[in-house]
Parts: sequence; structure tokens; C-alpha cells
Amino acid sequence: MAFMVDRREFDRDMADMAMSFGAEVRCNSLVRDIRVREDCVVFEVKGPEGRYDLRAKMAVVACGFNPPLLERLGLVSPTEWVEGGEAVLDVDGVRETEIYVGHDIVPGSFAWVVPMGSKKARVGMTTRKNADLFLRSFLNNPMMRHRIRSNNPEINVDLIPIRPIEKSFRERVLVVGEAAGQVKSTTCGGIYYGLISAELAAETAEEAFSKNRFDDHILRKYEQRWRRELGGEIEIGYRFRQIFSGLNDKQIDRIFELLNSDGIAPLIRNRAQFDWHKDLILALARHAVMGKYLGPISLLAKGLIQ
Repeated sequence: MAFMVDRREFDRDMADMAMSFGAEVRCNSLVRDIRVREDCVVFEVKGPEGRYDLRAKMAVVACGFNPPLLERLGLVSPTEWVEGGEAVLDVDGVRETEIYVGHDIVPGSFAWVVPMGSKKARVGMTTRKNADLFLRSFLNNPMMRHRIRSNNPEINVDLIPIRPIEKSFRERVLVVGEAAGQVKSTTCGGIYYGLISAELAAETAEEAFSKNRFDDHILRKYEQRWRRELGGEIEIGYRFRQIFSGLNDKQIDRIFELLNSDGIAPLIRNRAQFDWHKDLILALARHAVMGKYLGPISLLAKGLIQ
């Protein structure tokens, strides 16, 4: 079971919470550059009043997928990503979440239709490339076209990392959330893993300030913590995505037949969790029939555990 979140309200509430603890929020301001010095971090900011510099003891980069910014910090950004395309539409006849797969619809991934109430729905998909073109084709598909009441819908496309950054810290800097590739590699959701990593970054930053030390030795604890918490989940999910993207439509149909069978459906009900996929994937990989498709993941899991 999942709940739809209004992202604008969510972000606004997070900002209000931060300000209630003393944070200062500067809107309509863009960080153009970050320079790490021996005694501080300098931010070059462009705001409504023009350009100016800010100085701080350390920085937390939580800006979403932004390779140029990480490169300026001497860090390597996530090297694998997908395109995510989504539109909010006026629709009829969408009463529950719908998931679509198949190479004619979205090669190697899936599309979704999620009702929002008041005859509106979020319709989107992730693809390796050309998300805008594939989504427009999906909206024009006969099974969708007759239900859509919006004309010329606006489609938002973003890049979403599906593997983590190699190193998420350096002296005086931590990288959190999508910027670090801390994303569910199966569904590409980022909020939950970002919140977990943010909490671990806060613990590490608190320790750094208490000791007035912002070097690699202190800040590497953040990476150790989030990889221990999320590393296996992300890697197993990534391998699952790799296998799924290589299946043809006949194999996908067969897998869904198996997933609805009496032998596997109870396993899914017992193991499935919305934000944690590793246990379910490994249980399916060990299954006598599903292992034909997912068996290599079990071998990977043994290596990760060791």
C-alpha cells in the first residue's frame, strides 16, 4: 500500500520544520559554485539582490542529480541513470494505480497511472532515453487515449540516477539523496532513501562539529553508515532492473503468470514492502521456478553478505 504525496506541500513543510530549528531559507537563489578551502567552504550565490559569497564550516550537497556541481568539488557523479517523464492529466476511469510493461510501451522498464482524485492522474514512466517520446506515444495508445481529457499536456522529464556515487564525501562536504545516487534502483523513488541518508548525514555532521574536525577521517563515517543501511538494497535492485530490462515480452508475460500462481503469491504477500525490495527479490531468486530468471542475483547476494 502506498500514499500519494503532494511534493510542493511536502517540501514546504520540510522547510518550515527546518526554520523552526533555526535554519535560514533563501528562495530564488542559486548556488553557482562551491570552493573548499582549508578553513571553510565558500558558496557563490546568485540571488534576487545579485551575486554574493557565503562561508560555512561544511556543506551538504542535496540538490538532486547535478554532475557539474560534483565535478567542481572533485567528486565523480553517478555514472548510470534513466530518464523519468511524467504529466498530470485530466482523465476518466482511473480508480486505482495501473502499471504497464512491454517493449512497445516502455522498453526495459514500466509506466504508471496513479489516480489523484477529482478526475486527475499522474501518468509517467522511466526509460533509458527518449522518455518524452515514449510517454507521448503511451498517452496516444488506444487504451489511454479515450480516457484523457487534457490537450497538449506538459511532460516534465528529469534524469534519475540508478547507481550510487563512488564517493559521497570529501573534506568539509557530504553528498545526500539523488545527488549521491541514493535512489531505489527498482522504481526510482528517492524520497525515502534520501530521508534515511539525511539523518545519517546529520549524525555525522553533528559529530564533526562536536570535534571541530571536518576531514576525511570523520566524514567517511557517513558513507560507511549509509552503505551499510542502503548499499545492498540499491545493488540488488539494480541487478534486478538489469535482468528485467533484458527480458522479451513473452518472458515478461510468463513471469506475471508465475507471480500470480498459488506457489508465489503468498511469498509476495509475506515479503513485499514498498520501500525495501531486497528480501522479496532474493526470495524470488531462490524459488525453484523464478530462479530460472533471477538466479544470478542469489550469487551476487552471497558476495555482498560476505
